[in-house]
Amino acid sequence: MPYFRSPKVLFGRDILRRLGNEIKGRGEKAVIITGKVGAKLCGKLVDEVKNAGYEVKIWDGVEPEPSLEIAHAGGKILLDYEPQLVIGFGGGSAIDTAKAAWLLYERPDLAGTELDKTAGVRAILNLRKKARFMAVPTTSGTGSDVTWAIVLTDTVKNRKIAFANENGAFLADLDGDKLAHRVKLDKDYRIAAGRPDVTEMDGASIESYAMKPTKYLMPIVDNWRELLAPFKFFLPNGGPYGFADVAEGKIDCYFAPRQPYVDIFSGIYIAQQAGAVVTDFDGNPVKPTDDVKTLWDVVASTNPKIHEQIIDAIAKCRKERK
Repeated sequence: MPYFRSPKVLFGRDILRRLGNEIKGRGEKAVIITGKVGAKLCGKLVDEVKNAGYEVKIWDGVEPEPSLEIAHAGGKILLDYEPQLVIGFGGGSAIDTAKAAWLLYERPDLAGTELDKTAGVRAILNLRKKARFMAVPTTSGTGSDVTWAIVLTDTVKNRKIAFANENGAFLADLDGDKLAHRVKLDKDYRIAAGRPDVTEMDGASIESYAMKPTKYLMPIVDNWRELLAPFKFFLPNGGPYGFADVAEGKIDCYFAPRQPYVDIFSGIYIAQQAGAVVTDFDGNPVKPTDDVKTLWDVVASTNPKIHEQIIDAIAKCRKERK
């Protein structure tokens, strides 16, 4: 069943006066993570936290469009100070930075990893062993204060490329004309990245090219509504990237109706070599062709169990349209 998990939310006039009851007796040190402007505005918050028995440190290193580097700097501040309460104060940038810094404080072993993989939505992180996290938003609309999501910019990360050969499928950094930090894409990679196989459609994610509403999105919804409905997440992307997303475990299924063969042939091999299941809509293997005008109905899944369910759902949709 689809669901939405949100933290405890306190709201209303003079809500900071209730803060003491939430945090009193749960620690001795707190860090407020904010920007230069926020540091000048958080006086009332500081007073309430101090009145609840905490020593308070303010770190004002947050920048607009925060980067991973800033988050790591915030994490180091927390590791040095060892607080029991971390507070993000400000807009989306401040709260996102605070969440990432708190994550790196709780799990310093993740500092050398790609956080979008190791701390993804399916990862089991076992947080709150050192500190609780609290967001005090000064703006509305970002949603950062009520979700787990973090938006950061990686300013030093190289471009990545997925490729395959007879030895398997791989992901690597493209450093100029050289490949660096090559890793093999397979089931073990997906598990290590916190993306184990999802075997039921109602807990899975699906991707299909739908960037053009009239040409792609509406026909997909009209023709395949019953197939799409059970999935908890839909990503409107596609082409070779769809197969690479399945190979990496970012998406559980890539659904590609009426795709030009020239747009998908390179991605099919990557998914297959990564251990994914790739067939046409009847469950048959996809056979290469030299006809560049051929249109294909292809579906790729991370594992056979969910793939079988998807093929059955495709057949039901086809039957209902007749």
